[in-house]
Amino acid sequence: MLNGTGYLKTKNFTQCQSKLITEWGGNFNMILNYTFTGQFFKVIDSMLDMVYNIDPITQYCYRSFEEVGVSAYNNALLLDPSTLINNVIYQFGNIFDSVRDVVLFFTDNSRGVFNLPYDAGYGLGNAVFLVLRPSTKR
Repeated sequence: MLNGTGYLKTKNFTQCQSKLITEWGGNFNMILNYTFTGQFFKVIDSMLDMVYNIDPITQYCYRSFEEVGVSAYNNALLLDPSTLINNVIYQFGNIFDSVRDVVLFFTDNSRGVFNLPYDAGYGLGNAVFLVLRPSTKR
C-alpha cells in the first residue's frame, strides 16, 4: 500500500529493496540448494554473506522510513480543504479505478492471479495519494 502512495520512491528505499531481494533472498535460495546437494562450505559462505549484509540493509531501510515520514509530514502541512475537494473532483476517475481494484480483490475469484494482492495494495495507496496530494501551484 505504501508503494502506491509514491512516498517510497527514494534512493535509500530502492537500495533497501534491492539488497533484501538479492542478498537475502538470493542467498537463502542458494543455502537451500547447497544443502540439498551437500556443499556445506558454500552453505557457510552464503550464511556469512547474509550476516555481512545486515548492516547496509539496516542502514538503507532505516533511512528510507525516516525519509518517508518526513515526506508524509511535509505533505500533510500543505493540505487544506480546497485541495482535498479539488483532488476528489479532478481525480475522481483515477480514484474510482484504484478503489475498484481493491474491491475486486475482495469480491472476485483470485485463483491463479499472482500479482493481485500487490495490485490491490498499490491501488489503495494510490487512491489515498490522489486524495491527499498537495496542490502543484504554489
